[in-house]
Amino acid sequence: MAAKSKKDSNVSMEEKMKQLEEVVKNLEQEETTLEEAMEYYKTGITLVKECEQALDQVEKQIIILQEDSV
Repeated sequence: MAAKSKKDSNVSMEEKMKQLEEVVKNLEQEETTLEEAMEYYKTGITLVKECEQALDQVEKQIIILQEDSV
């Protein structure tokens, strides 16, 4: 079944990317059923949102650091 996205904040961006790659690999398999594909898709969307949020937080931190150094 689909690899579940971990809500734990200790999961690194790299681990989330690995999970997302696994989701894509599973979606590309011909023997994946429609129900499995839908679960993989949902998991993938969740992972993408989590990655986007993490990147947004890092971007905000970088902006703050740049402003503080000026």
